[in-house]
Formats: sequence, structure tokens, C-alpha cells
Amino acid sequence: MSAAAVAAVNPVMEWKSPEVGRWLRSIDTRLEHFIPAFEKANVDGQMLLNEIGDEDLKELIPSPVHRRKVSLALEQLRSPHGLKSPLESPPRVQRGGSGGTGILSPTAVRGGSRMSMRSFACAELTV
Repeated sequence: MSAAAVAAVNPVMEWKSPEVGRWLRSIDTRLEHFIPAFEKANVDGQMLLNEIGDEDLKELIPSPVHRRKVSLALEQLRSPHGLKSPLESPPRVQRGGSGGTGILSPTAVRGGSRMSMRSFACAELTV
């Protein structure tokens, strides 16, 4: 089964360890011996899409050649979801008005109240 076929069976965000294992196997059957490391780390679909970065892959897949294969497949897996590597900075958004960068300050006011850094970050991502 191809990586695309694995993703078509079940939305990636709903994947558990077995689907992650099937996805790894679909990339290259030689990746099968890395599946126990992914299972031990409880890697699921949500982690693949949102949390796994280069350093995590180094721990899970010591081989640079195999790690590169997984990294490329991970980019493809994320691309239909509009996601990038978790290590990349969020894009700057041009907002209407006087040409500001669109980056809000942590003391931004929404609905008349100050926002915490956590709620600020979440609000900025949903704008």
C-alpha cells in the first residue's frame, strides 16, 4: 500500500501507532525495523503532522539515508494539510491599513481584555 493509500484510508490526524507503522512501511519496507521506536515514543498522526521535527527524527531513525526518506515523506504528508515543519516560523500576514506586518503584540486586546501569551499565540494562528 502506498503512503497516499494509507492516508486515504483514515485521516492522518486520527492515526494511531498501527497506521503510523503502515505509513513507514509504505515509504520503504526497510523502514520496518524503525516502527518499534515510533511505537515506543507513542507517535500518532497528530504528532506526525504537528510535532515531529528533525531532532526527533534523529532519535527515532539513526540512519541519515532512512531519516531523509521519512523527512521527505513527512513533508508530503503535511502538504495537503497546509502544514509546514514545526521548526519553521509562522508566515507574516499583511493586514489592511497602513502596511503593518500583521504580527500582533503579546499585549493585544481582543474583546476588551488582555490576552495571555498562550491565548495570544492561539488567536494569531486562527486569524
